[in-house]
Amino acid sequence: MNKLLSLLLALIIAGSCFSINVYAASPTPRLAVDFVPGIEAGRTVSGHVWFEEGSGDFSQYAVTMALAVAKGGRIWAPKPTSDTPSVSLNSDGSFECLFVSGGYDFSAEELYVCLIPKAFDPGSDFERTEDNALDTVMIYRNTDGTVQIVQKSEPPRDSEADGTQTGGAQMDSTQTDGAQMDGAQKNPKDTPKLSLCFSPYTNGLNPNTNSLVPMEHMKWLFNLIDPYADTVRIFGASGELEKAYRLAKEAYGFRVIGGCWIDARYTEKQIYAELDGLIKLADAGLIDIAVVGSETRYRNDFSADRLITYINYVKLGIKDKSIPVTTSDTAAAFLENQKLVDACDVILMTCYPFFNNTPIEEAPQRLFDTYDGVKSKAGGKQVIISETGWPDAGSPEGLSAPGMENCRKYFEAVYSWSRQENVEVVFFEEVDELWKDTEGSKGDVGQHWGYFYANGILKEAYRTVYNSISSKPVTDAESAKWAENEILELVSKGVISPDGPSLYNPKLPIKRGELMHYLVNTLFPSENGNTAPTFSDISPNMYYYYSVGLGQKEGLISGIGNDLSGAERNLSREDLFVLICRAMKYAGMDVTPDLNVLSGYRDKALVSGYAEEAVSALVRGGIVSGDADGNLNPQAAATRAEAAILLYRIYHHKADI
Repeated sequence: MNKLLSLLLALIIAGSCFSINVYAASPTPRLAVDFVPGIEAGRTVSGHVWFEEGSGDFSQYAVTMALAVAKGGRIWAPKPTSDTPSVSLNSDGSFECLFVSGGYDFSAEELYVCLIPKAFDPGSDFERTEDNALDTVMIYRNTDGTVQIVQKSEPPRDSEADGTQTGGAQMDSTQTDGAQMDGAQKNPKDTPKLSLCFSPYTNGLNPNTNSLVPMEHMKWLFNLIDPYADTVRIFGASGELEKAYRLAKEAYGFRVIGGCWIDARYTEKQIYAELDGLIKLADAGLIDIAVVGSETRYRNDFSADRLITYINYVKLGIKDKSIPVTTSDTAAAFLENQKLVDACDVILMTCYPFFNNTPIEEAPQRLFDTYDGVKSKAGGKQVIISETGWPDAGSPEGLSAPGMENCRKYFEAVYSWSRQENVEVVFFEEVDELWKDTEGSKGDVGQHWGYFYANGILKEAYRTVYNSISSKPVTDAESAKWAENEILELVSKGVISPDGPSLYNPKLPIKRGELMHYLVNTLFPSENGNTAPTFSDISPNMYYYYSVGLGQKEGLISGIGNDLSGAERNLSREDLFVLICRAMKYAGMDVTPDLNVLSGYRDKALVSGYAEEAVSALVRGGIVSGDADGNLNPQAAATRAEAAILLYRIYHHKADI
């Protein structure tokens, strides 16, 4: 089966579309697991279904999972959740199933994945599910990091006895059903990576105006950093920020430093509501470090004694006493008050040499010296640098000068030191927040601390380190081998975005809004944007809102009629070609049409009149060709891989100018 797929993929060229029909009577569905997170990691299990006798209808099946609380112990509830006990298969037979719903799941050593008829309700009776399962795969996660995957009928030999197994597969072996488990399947968060401060208030969103943050926007932000970060710090425990915790912990497997925001403006009732929110999140297993307030002593919001009262309230309230409780504040706040140090389980120290009149050549060492000073007062407690960074634009603070090159120098020096000295540094911050217009003596540096521009482009200053952390930011690009290099390069630069936790999903259809966003990223990579589109069907809260506005302003983007953009609709191949052709023309590339070149295609009549020139221009230029049957398939859905191939051409044309 793999040989056949490899042959077909080798034949695919940019713009190709194949339709394969194999008929077999009563095909038998089989289950394969492609990715398993390591023990103590909370991520999705993914895999695919295939048929022993040709092809079948994937829409008739679903996947459910369960786990044993301890090895050989009782079975836990159905996964993903009791309310949603199964997941449907994707159109290509693949599936992604989240199994983390509590602390037990992280340490589970036995998982059970069952293929079931879509109409079957797994309920809470696992024996009943096993009896009705069409195929079952058992997963054994070992404390040494290895993972064994076996069919139900083939239990493994005790790996602790002789280091071997029967019927199963190590993560770097090939399963008996043909699913390749290579190095990319290793949970990328098993190895320490970056810790980043996270805020969803980007791209026009503003906490001061109570902006609602769509989950789609949250996912987009987490997708950007998932290949590179293993820890996120979230600054609040209520409102829109509360929505980020379960997503961060359960869907992406991040270690979460969670905080509640309190300050002098809050009433005592409001403060305790925030503290209770932090306790609730900790009790739900969604927080690894609980942080009471941020720089409240620096702002002189509360006395040290009052802050300690709040810290002790959270300590008393959290059921799991192993969760450290602390506050985050400046070095001076800890150095000046030993009682505050004593009250904290771990010390979270903020330090910004930029605001201390420090030239870039001296800035890293100033941070290191400040850390050493706090560590000497910490009494053996862990000291984490909970915020630090350098802005890439804005006004200087004395001898501290913003700039992309200074960002690079500071980040690379601090990152290298943190690895050498085994010090955790939480870098500030993931993405530029354009609502911040009061920071610094001139009030203009607050918008320029992100490692990514607001459009999701990874800034040049940080690419060397980020690429050293993950040279393959998505693990599934090789499933579209003909587009693998293009996908990996564009994702590594942020031009295109992952579509899930370290996944690009190259074979899935691409939506109009996504493509519009990627086009603008390709042509205007450092443009944060503030131009609103005129379409009525795009929420200002969506990550691509300003990208569509800029694209519309520049004449790159038009709607589908009736003041609609169709942003959430799947993009057809001919519409992809139209948008790409406009972008190529804008970039100064040759897009001369020649309608005569369409005459050799069997389905030329299916090309819409408005798309004929664009399609013919790309065919004439050798950028697009048909499938093996001589069809262009203009009405078929364009895939994310096809989009990447075409965007790559424009990106490199601009780079070569």
